[in-house]
Amino acid sequence: MVATGDGGFRHWREGGTNIRLTRGDDGRRILVGGLAYFEEGSYAWARARLLLLGAAMLLLKPPRCGRSGGPCWR
Repeated sequence: MVATGDGGFRHWREGGTNIRLTRGDDGRRILVGGLAYFEEGSYAWARARLLLLGAAMLLLKPPRCGRSGGPCWR
């Protein structure tokens, strides 16, 4: 990565800034790049949300039936 000034960075083969590091209104660090936006936060809270999302996906998954493992509504 090559620094482009004012918190911007780019890949050495690119001509313009594609990643920017800055601070939000509340003072937390922010990384913006492409279509991604990341804020500084608590690892424990992020991990809990990820585990809860995985549990919800398991609960919403349709049941499998028979030897083929296909859906029960054939």
